[in-house]
Amino acid sequence: MANYNRSDFLLESIIKIIQSKQQKQNNSYTSAYPTANTVTKQKKHYQYSFFKDLIVTSIFWIIGIIFLISGYSRTMDAEKIISQGNKTMASITNVHEYEVANADGGYSDERDVSLSYIANGQKYDCIIKEANIYESVGEKTEIYYDSNDPTLIISSEHLNSKISFLIPMGIALCVFALFLHIASWLIAKKKNLN
Repeated sequence: MANYNRSDFLLESIIKIIQSKQQKQNNSYTSAYPTANTVTKQKKHYQYSFFKDLIVTSIFWIIGIIFLISGYSRTMDAEKIISQGNKTMASITNVHEYEVANADGGYSDERDVSLSYIANGQKYDCIIKEANIYESVGEKTEIYYDSNDPTLIISSEHLNSKISFLIPMGIALCVFALFLHIASWLIAKKKNLN
């Protein structure tokens, strides 16, 4: 009887070991297929990730479009004044140079240029803030003025440097935003397919 119990015990142990191995194999097969709850969580994660990427790309789109609109607006305003053909030479009466803190913690040099000019027989004085005119005091620079309001002036040197920055920067930001948007869409699509 004692031998019978031992063999029964051994047989039962072997059967339990085999069953546990089969159970582990079954678990490994079923764990490869995610449950509906897991799929829903993954989709929500990818949707959240895509939404977050969309917000980031939208910021670049908005800044790029603002740069483009600003550059276009300045170009149209300048074209309106330049097309009138009222041109004169202005004397630089003062140059105020100063440093401005940048977003990255550094400093950049800026200059305000004071001009004196004659338009429609009258003398006018004005200041161009953050001017990109690099002549010194006493030198002359060419300006255009509005015939209806001679205080509205355009310095082609200052204008060209501002426009040549705004429009290309706006285009670059929009292209970068488009690239980010497409990349995040492709990544989200690939993850949803997997």
